[in-house]
Amino acid sequence: MLKCLIRYAVLLVLYIPASHAGHSLTVPGTGEGQMLLQGLVDLYTTQHPGQEIHIPDSTGSGGGIQAVISNDAILGRTARPLKASETAEGVQQVKYATVPVVFVVHPSVTGVDNLSVSQLKAIYGGDISNWQDVGGPDHKIYIVNREQGDSNRDVLESSYPDLATFEPVGIYTYSNGDTLKTLSDNAYTIGYTSLASVLASSLKSLSIDQVAPTDPNYPAAIPLYLIAKDFDLPGVRPFTDFLFSEPAKDYMRSYGVTPAK
Repeated sequence: MLKCLIRYAVLLVLYIPASHAGHSLTVPGTGEGQMLLQGLVDLYTTQHPGQEIHIPDSTGSGGGIQAVISNDAILGRTARPLKASETAEGVQQVKYATVPVVFVVHPSVTGVDNLSVSQLKAIYGGDISNWQDVGGPDHKIYIVNREQGDSNRDVLESSYPDLATFEPVGIYTYSNGDTLKTLSDNAYTIGYTSLASVLASSLKSLSIDQVAPTDPNYPAAIPLYLIAKDFDLPGVRPFTDFLFSEPAKDYMRSYGVTPAK
């Protein structure tokens, strides 16, 4: 019992700033669903004004996991399940949502609301290089891609295997924020990101083979998790529970996100 009390006291010292003991959290990790989670935090803190929760810019799922493993953060965020080696470090996970991954285009790309998998493969492979060839304006297509191992790219390639069978062309971005900025700032671009990110931008999401991202049959989606070594530490459990409340679920649905059960 004494050892448990000592351990708990040490965790409080490590994790919680003295000025906000039990009331301040920083949640590092993936850029997937970052804007969604920030919105949920804003909704939560209006109901819990004594709680401070910070959602910093992305360090990737791996960065969030490492922060929790090294005790630099109580709570982290990931877009993939934990590996056995990570759970062996005492990290636990709770899935709170599933977010569709969508192809998006700049508003200048008029007349294009749907692309087939074969068209996407031809665009990203360089065989189709003008929007006119897929019903859009007569202008060159500018392609934004993500690096191998990115969770968005992994989900798309596993959901549509034909998209993993060639060497893509175009520029690469390395975070959701960079992707959104590049697509928003440059006309005639195409890229992909989470639907939750797109709904807060001027970008247009596309159907794939006539299946809309909000359709229950749409196959490409990323799971979103919170991770912690102890979900019962001060401030953690109330926020985690809030994510499964009806107000939080309604907010997620408004962003085209499926709340976890």
